[in-house]
Amino acid sequence: MPSRESPSNPPAGGGGRRAPSPVTVDPHRIADAVIPAPPIPTPNPAMPDIAVGVAEAGGGAARGTAEAGGGVVDPADRSTGLPSATEQMTRPERVFFAAGDIFGGGGAALISVLYLFYLADVVGIPPAWAGFAVLIPRLWDAINDPLMGLLSDNTRTRWGRRRPFITTGAILLTVALAAIWAPIGSWDSTPAKVAFVVAANLFYTTVSTMIAVPYGSLSTEVTTNYQERNRINVMRLAFSTIAAATCTVIGTTLIQLYTRGQLTEMQLYLLVVFGFGLLFATPLLIAMKLTRERTPIPQERTRLSIASAVAPLKLESFRKLLGMYLSQALTMDVISALIVFYAIYVVQMNVTIFLGIFIV
Repeated sequence: MPSRESPSNPPAGGGGRRAPSPVTVDPHRIADAVIPAPPIPTPNPAMPDIAVGVAEAGGGAARGTAEAGGGVVDPADRSTGLPSATEQMTRPERVFFAAGDIFGGGGAALISVLYLFYLADVVGIPPAWAGFAVLIPRLWDAINDPLMGLLSDNTRTRWGRRRPFITTGAILLTVALAAIWAPIGSWDSTPAKVAFVVAANLFYTTVSTMIAVPYGSLSTEVTTNYQERNRINVMRLAFSTIAAATCTVIGTTLIQLYTRGQLTEMQLYLLVVFGFGLLFATPLLIAMKLTRERTPIPQERTRLSIASAVAPLKLESFRKLLGMYLSQALTMDVISALIVFYAIYVVQMNVTIFLGIFIV
């Protein structure tokens, strides 16, 4: 299950940003902290001073990974390692790369709002067992995030370090969606249903990590220009937020049509798998075709250790940040998981309208 960056499992090389959905907080986004960047060598005189300040701050998230990119590097950047003062990406490359975060927002919203209801009311798993089936993949997600970061950091290919993983994950994404939304409601055995859901979500979580962690890191490596990097991250946020709201509304509409008997279980399954699967995978595949990595590749390989993983906990400010994040994430996860049940069984209101009010 997507989980997608938390302080305890940062993405490779510093991670990019996965924008939060209106109804859930994606845990893969917490590592998107902004680190102040050095002054831009040649500021753009056409850009207002305040915009320059924002560009420096937004682009600073790449400091941790600016030396850790892969793929093709502009000659000047390869020799100096300094940030570029000129834009390096084409407009289609910027747009499609940012659109890759449709999965980041839409996929997380779809799972957090609808999946528990789907398991309980459509598949027929008792709510307690459904929660358990979702919990196990979450624990695995906390482990596989840093492992994927380490793996992509140390990968060296002609296509760069991040793109092979993102492309593979995008290809497998529809298969993973088909697994977690499988119409197994006719099965008689509850333990068999629970075991299948756990296995399917372990697979989905792994595929989602193959996309989310390298994609977050790649967002800091596609350009060495701070203003351009800041623009891309703003576009990512827009795509992710709109996708989260859209997928939530469409998903609840499909569930409501199913509960009214206007959709069969198989029709619901095919619409969710192929409709959302194509929506999520297509921008990623196009982006990986157009995008190239432009930051220098470090000579030293990344190493992961328990000591380095727990080192931030020694900082009081980090512990406070972690506590604040966990508090709001837990709150939003509980609300997101129960809101459909509340709309249907408590207020007995149209789910789509109720969620629309909630989002607004």
